[in-house]
Amino acid sequence: MRSENAIVMTEKVLRITPEVHLPPGAGGKAQGLQLIARAGLSIPPAWVVLRDAAEAEIDALGEELLRGGEVACVVRSSAEDEDRGATSFAGVHESLLGVRAQDLRRAVTEVAASTVSRRARSYRRELGLPPPSGPCSVVVQEMVPADRAGVAFGIGDDNDAVLIEAVEGLGDTAVDGSATPEMLLLRRIEGAWRPARRTARSQGVVTAASGTGVSRVMLSELRHGDVLDDRCAAQLA
Repeated sequence: MRSENAIVMTEKVLRITPEVHLPPGAGGKAQGLQLIARAGLSIPPAWVVLRDAAEAEIDALGEELLRGGEVACVVRSSAEDEDRGATSFAGVHESLLGVRAQDLRRAVTEVAASTVSRRARSYRRELGLPPPSGPCSVVVQEMVPADRAGVAFGIGDDNDAVLIEAVEGLGDTAVDGSATPEMLLLRRIEGAWRPARRTARSQGVVTAASGTGVSRVMLSELRHGDVLDDRCAAQLA
């Protein structure tokens, strides 16, 4: 992981830190990452490339990443109405895993344009949202070579329950439907998080980080074993 002191900042490429000012156009994912950082939680180094960033600014970020050594990145959409209470756009806009620094400009362009795709337009029509105004901002973040990944949701006004979905490998298999993630519901009882319900996963493919980015491995048999043990799930909660 690169040093926290290595900060790329141009007018349209901003390092996501607790103190930096992110304009509304930075989008939901960038602002969400900043909220996590402000809460004191650790996030991998991340930048937001605003929708009108110049190619030279994107190239400068790629060069900075290369100077720190070969690193794989995740390139994710960050539209203004994305990751909101009623509009998540989960699985609608593009995310690219294992992007090499030398391929960054191409990846940013592809992900930014996914807001105007047929799939995105259909999603907007279903929710009664206006048509997309053009490409969106994009988050570039150093990729964690996870052996388990997923999502966690707080439940209830009192934050007394957490729902976790997890798969083996990187999390894209849970998003694209190629795996059914393990689901755990935990409740806070007398100050401790305790599993209340667990639903087994069904996973026939694993995506893992590799030297060239990512690779997908088909499994000869479906895997059904626990992804997270109770202690790990409680730590996440």
